[in-house]
Amino acid sequence: MNGLDDTMCRTHMAMWCMLNSPLMLGLDLRRVEKGDEIYNIIANKELIALNQDALGIQARRVFCTLEKDAPDMVYITNDDRVDILAKPLANGDVALLFQNLSQEKKEGDFSITMEEIIKSIGENMVDVDKMRNAVSFAVKDLWTGEEKVVDGGKFAVSELEACDNVALRISVK
Repeated sequence: MNGLDDTMCRTHMAMWCMLNSPLMLGLDLRRVEKGDEIYNIIANKELIALNQDALGIQARRVFCTLEKDAPDMVYITNDDRVDILAKPLANGDVALLFQNLSQEKKEGDFSITMEEIIKSIGENMVDVDKMRNAVSFAVKDLWTGEEKVVDGGKFAVSELEACDNVALRISVK
């Protein structure tokens, strides 16, 4: 897309997948080659699975650096911020998207706990008690494929490059 670099394209794709938006491509697919950066973005099966999840519930903004009290209820026009979106999934997992909407790198404690996620989207979660009572969570980065275990239910990113994102899938360990 003209005017967007690869980082912006990754963030755009991740956000659209979290929001269950129709995935339409506005580019000449004849110019995309398997393995190039655009191909890797539009063919990311993990992100597409979020978009196509059978539960069909859009993500909700559960954290915003500019709106602490009701991040999902306020229309914010200032892009100099970091948001966290959370999306319940049909199998009981939760998807999280940390996104920097700013044109500058952001550093800080961008974090959310499972209890805060449950408070924000709990009525839509398949198994709230399972998530609430979990001791450990399996966390998969949907861009890198890296997997790790998080104890205690706090999910955080300490820095995000300009217009960048971290997309995670969280399940009970």
